[in-house]
Amino acid sequence: MTSTRTAERKIGPWGAAARFLVGAGMVIGAVVIGIDALDALLGLVAFPLAVSIFVAIRGRAAESLRLTGPDGHCIVCALAVAQFVLVPVAALLFNGTSMLLAALRGYGGCELFAISNWLWGRDDQIGCPIFHPVDVAEARSGHGTDRPQPQC
Repeated sequence: MTSTRTAERKIGPWGAAARFLVGAGMVIGAVVIGIDALDALLGLVAFPLAVSIFVAIRGRAAESLRLTGPDGHCIVCALAVAQFVLVPVAALLFNGTSMLLAALRGYGGCELFAISNWLWGRDDQIGCPIFHPVDVAEARSGHGTDRPQPQC
């Protein structure tokens, strides 16, 4: 059984910097566009809560979720399109704050699970088509040789 808890960083400095820059840009973009109460409620409460409920339903002792291949990338793209078409400012808030947390934690994978992983002490991952190339290149370059090769 794969451990659900993680303490080590899964990404190196380039992956963390990329997530920090994109996450900060998204949060700044939301502020520039204008954040209303519904955007804040959806982006900072409802979306993280929905993911956390999904993780809770699976059970705290469940094996770490790994959707790191093409299927995971497709899921992430479909969710992003739906979020940004329906509630763009809330999507910027959710994804931006999640990316900032992922950068701070050194979380490998898409930011989708960053908040729930932090809350539940898990290491669930879904593929990230944006950051995956950075993580793979960084792992191959030898930066952080104790880090596992990103899966995909």
